[in-house]
Amino acid sequence: MISRMMRVLDEDGFSVEIHPTETARSSFEGYSVFAMEPANAERSVTIREAYHPSFYRIEVEKKRWLWDVAKRRLDADSVDHARARKFYRYWQAHLFGDAPDHTTRDGSVLIPLQGKLTRQRSFQACSPIEMIAQTAAHFPDRKIHVTLHPREVYKESELQALSDLQTEYPNVDLSQAKSFELLRTCDFVVTQNSSVAFLANFFAKPSVLFGKIDFHHIALDATQGDAAEAFTQVETHQPDYAAYIWWFWQKHAINLRKANADDRIRARLRKFGWPL
Repeated sequence: MISRMMRVLDEDGFSVEIHPTETARSSFEGYSVFAMEPANAERSVTIREAYHPSFYRIEVEKKRWLWDVAKRRLDADSVDHARARKFYRYWQAHLFGDAPDHTTRDGSVLIPLQGKLTRQRSFQACSPIEMIAQTAAHFPDRKIHVTLHPREVYKESELQALSDLQTEYPNVDLSQAKSFELLRTCDFVVTQNSSVAFLANFFAKPSVLFGKIDFHHIALDATQGDAAEAFTQVETHQPDYAAYIWWFWQKHAINLRKANADDRIRARLRKFGWPL
């Protein structure tokens, strides 16, 4: 995506330079593009991967739940369902091989964790620890598989809070398995806004979200404090996963594999006032 943008900008008359992030933030006066970091000025944008390196977004807003795609309403009836199914099947196989063809539902719930387990942040309905407790209490007869983020460093107090939860709720399992392995066998996913919930769509497994995010459209919403209603609905929730993946990636992201990717880049930069 970086090299693609550099080529587009060069073709449209820009002089493109690469600078360390801190230099760009402190002294650069031209238009600027930040990679996976927040834009910081009127003429700055950031490029963000849309959960796979073939798909990107160009944004100025740091918060994903305020991005344009997050504000749009999914109209599944406007989707070409034959094309969507073909696209969905391709990406199921590309990402997970034949695993999506061999899913089961063993009654369990997957909760992929991120960071700051004992803290409720502004975009969250509650802390991750409280989210686990609510899930375990609502589904006492289901195994609750909790996984830690592989790149997160957890405080001793956070790990102790998890241990205390397991004592209080015997159905909570701090699993050593990878989240993607558990996606194949669980019934559904509960999370704040982990990308595992987005990938659960490829296994046709529904999600309950306790945090705001850009891929919320077909998930069940617990961000307003109504987790019980979401929990009730999730057991029978069957959205059109193929239509959603096509809509989210093909309609509302820059697909670097498509011939129109350069035009999509230009259109997005023009939206933010760049003279292309």
